[in-house]
Amino acid sequence: LEQMNAMTTFTSDPNARNYVEHYVNPSGRITRPVLTLHTEGDAQVIPNHEGAYLATVEQQGHGDLLMQQFVPGGAHCTFTSAQDITGIDAMIYWLDTGTRPDPAAFFTLELGFDPDFVPPPWPW
Repeated sequence: LEQMNAMTTFTSDPNARNYVEHYVNPSGRITRPVLTLHTEGDAQVIPNHEGAYLATVEQQGHGDLLMQQFVPGGAHCTFTSAQDITGIDAMIYWLDTGTRPDPAAFFTLELGFDPDFVPPPWPW
C-alpha cells in the first residue's frame, strides 16, 4: 500500500472531467431508456461493471429503464454489424413506442446473443 501511495498521481483533463460529470450517471438515477451491449469476455471493461450498474439502477427504482444484452467471448466491443444494428433497432423501437423491446424478438441466439448470461457480482 505504501508503494502504491508513493506512485505518481495523474490528473485529468478538465474538459474530459466536466464531460464525465455532466453526461455519465453512475448514480442509477436514469430518466430515459438505456440499452447496453457487452461482450462476456471483455477484459478491458469487465462484465462485472454491468452487474454493478444494474444493481445501482435497481436500487434507485429505475430497473425498467435499463436493458443489458451480452455476446459470448470477444474482446472489448467486438460486435458483428448485425449485433450493432439490432441494438440500434431495439433502441429506436423502445424510444418510438415507449415499450421495452422483447429480448426474444431482438436479441436472438441466431445473431449470437446470450440470453442466459448474468454478469458476475462486482469483485470489490
